[in-house]
Amino acid sequence: MARIPMGNFGNATPQVERIQIPQNQSGQMIAGALQNVSNNAEQIFQKNEQEQIKQEVTAKNLELYNNQLEAKEGQLKLDESLSTDFNDKVVDIKNRLGNGTINAKQADEELNAFSTQKFTELQPNLPGHAQEELKKYWDNNVVRQRSSFMGLQLRADEQKGGVLADRYFDVATRMSREEGKKYLLDNLIGLPLSEAQKTEMANKYETARDVNDINSKITEAIAGSDIEALKKTASGLKEYKFIDGATVQKFQTEIQSKITTLEQRHQVNENKRINEAEKVLNEFKQSTLTGRPLDLKYQSDVEQAVKGTPSEKEYEFYKKQSSDFIRFQGLSTDQQLAEINSRKAKMKNSSSADPVGENKILSTYQSIYDNKLKTAKENPTQALREKGIELPEVDAMTMRVNPNQFAKNIITIGSYQVAQRDKDPNATIKPIPNEALPAAKQAWEASSVDQKLNFIGSMIEQTKGMKNGAKIWGEALGQLGNGDQAYQMAGYARANNFRSDAGLDVATAIVAGKQALKNKQMIQPKDALLKEKFNQYVGQSVSGETANLNYAAFQSIYAYLTEARGQTHKDADEYKDEIGRTALGLATGGVYTQKGGFKDYTDRGISDWKVSKPYGMKDSTFEAKIQKGYNDISKATGMSVNDLDNFRLARSTTKAANGDLMYDLINERGRPLVVKGAVWRIRMTGVTK
Repeated sequence: MARIPMGNFGNATPQVERIQIPQNQSGQMIAGALQNVSNNAEQIFQKNEQEQIKQEVTAKNLELYNNQLEAKEGQLKLDESLSTDFNDKVVDIKNRLGNGTINAKQADEELNAFSTQKFTELQPNLPGHAQEELKKYWDNNVVRQRSSFMGLQLRADEQKGGVLADRYFDVATRMSREEGKKYLLDNLIGLPLSEAQKTEMANKYETARDVNDINSKITEAIAGSDIEALKKTASGLKEYKFIDGATVQKFQTEIQSKITTLEQRHQVNENKRINEAEKVLNEFKQSTLTGRPLDLKYQSDVEQAVKGTPSEKEYEFYKKQSSDFIRFQGLSTDQQLAEINSRKAKMKNSSSADPVGENKILSTYQSIYDNKLKTAKENPTQALREKGIELPEVDAMTMRVNPNQFAKNIITIGSYQVAQRDKDPNATIKPIPNEALPAAKQAWEASSVDQKLNFIGSMIEQTKGMKNGAKIWGEALGQLGNGDQAYQMAGYARANNFRSDAGLDVATAIVAGKQALKNKQMIQPKDALLKEKFNQYVGQSVSGETANLNYAAFQSIYAYLTEARGQTHKDADEYKDEIGRTALGLATGGVYTQKGGFKDYTDRGISDWKVSKPYGMKDSTFEAKIQKGYNDISKATGMSVNDLDNFRLARSTTKAANGDLMYDLINERGRPLVVKGAVWRIRMTGVTK
């Protein structure tokens, strides 16, 4: 069946006449039934024709509906494309048009090409009877989209002009103000901007230059901590014509905040400078107190640091007096003390125009003296270094591996210290430098008996013939032994080759005994018991430092003999007399008991007077030498031997010129025998120890 064009997709209804069939009353129909039989065929025909017409109308209505439905389906397909890929394309074109990538003409051409291609792809699937109407529908949509392209291009051009204007603005702000202004205005002329926009950009430039100028002044003032410059900038804000009141208020608030910050910073820095000046001054004072010449640059740096601070005046005082302090530092401690006492006496007995200054000088003298005295007594090696004397380095590691070198180094230092003490009686002798002593003590404690003896022997050998050589090695042993006098006594025994009658080396016995005492499992008599036995043995024959040395040796030798003989003590209250007698003899060299009716200065009787014998000498030999001495003195003075025998004997602290021991003959007051103005002593010829 042919399709009927539907125009604008309306409904078409055929015009069919109604045939009115009269209604007969039932009675009439029955009455005329027979008469109308002949008309039945005509009625049936008419009825069939009417039915056919109805069917044709229905068919035509159905075709019209189908056409209309197909047209709607075609439009739906177009709408689907328009809302998806066509729409995506339009969005893409508009985006590129809006950001200036393409212009309106290019957008038209691209959209036309795309729409034509897209419709061509869709056309085969569209109903033929509706294609013309659907093409118009498609084109109307394309035209509607194209109509917005020109506006988008105008906005894109304006935006691009704004972007270019901003870039010209940025370049202009990097030039000088007038040069930048000309550059900006010249380049704004050809941009697609309204005059209002160009004027706004010019004003924006002037405002930015004002703001930059103010910020530059603020930054420069802060960098230079220049409060006055900030105040000047704040007062000059009214001269800037292109900033509004709110901006002026903002800058005023900011500048005031910066001023407050700088003032606080200045105060903090000034307080810090004052504190640092005090520190620098104190360091300068300490440097001055050393009495050493000060470097000129150092003085200049100190002067700059204290300038304008409360410390400046005191610095000037010390600077003025520094040369005198240097002179004073060069004096020995006894000379320094004498000058201090002299100044004190002078200040007390005379008036002064500047008592504060004199007291400050005296106080400085006192500080110099105190520091020098402390250094001389506690660190004599440092005192030598401060005099510029080059001293050998002391490495504790060499004590065990190279004892000769270690000994040589500390003896060299000790010899300088002896010379230092000759000029300054307050100077001490401590051959091992303070900084090396802890490690040296540790090495000493770790050394074996033989290593210790080798080191002691090396020191003694290297100090032979040296002034105060025994003092040097004795003090060194005292340092290493932490004041333990047993090691000093071991050195004395080694130097004098003390041996028992059986040939036992006393130095070895002392050092080995000290090593044995380290064994805490070894029970020894308590210290009080050993001292009691020692005092009973030596009596008053030794005292002071000699007694301490002898007792330390006795304690060590007792321990050595106990271990060597395989003896043990059940507890600390047990004392073995045989070991004790041998140890006492080896430690002291022997004590002689002098019999007689002696008296002291209170007329109190003294019996069993004890006197220290030459080391290892038998009583009979000692008595024979004393008797010969009595005879010699008797012949020289005319005094009888009996009279001389009433004097107590005491080992003299004075030796003969050749080193022979001598004994004093002391009266009841402990004074040596004096006859005709001369002191008479018994000389032990050929005996030196």
